[in-house]
Amino acid sequence: MRGDNDTFFLQLMIRHHQGGIEMAGYAAQHSTTTIVRQTAVSMIDEQAQDIQYMTILLKQRIAAPLPYP
Repeated sequence: MRGDNDTFFLQLMIRHHQGGIEMAGYAAQHSTTTIVRQTAVSMIDEQAQDIQYMTILLKQRIAAPLPYP
């Protein structure tokens, strides 16, 4: 049971980060404030790294990320 919960948590967190990357991407492209653009780009980088790590953890559990809309 715990393994199933861990897997589902990782799958949902990947989805959450994918949405965050999409949101930050919009801010990076459309903001007129330098610090907002820089923060958005930093968030994209960090969340992409997190997704890579969580994908590795899923593979160790013989699971895959959920499809992103």
